Amino acid sequence: MGKIQFRIRELMAERSRLTGQPVTYDLITQATGISSNTLSLLARGKSSMVGISVIERLIDYFACDVAHLIVYVPATPQDEQPD
Repeated sequence: MGKIQFRIRELMAERSRLTGQPVTYDLITQATGISSNTLSLLARGKSSMVGISVIERLIDYFACDVAHLIVYVPATPQDEQPD
């Protein structure tokens, strides 16, 4: 089975390059109200449920389209091998 992944780290790096300023979870938290813990879980692919409001706030913060924030990564044959 494939996975949905949030590209938070990539968007943080891109924003840092564009602004010349480091982008941290704390900075995003201050701007969006999304907790650092939630951001970390999303970035690591460990969150199983995400509210629409969280997605909307991240899209607003990064000024991006949903397709830039969230991507679907298909499963590879190695992912589907039984344990």
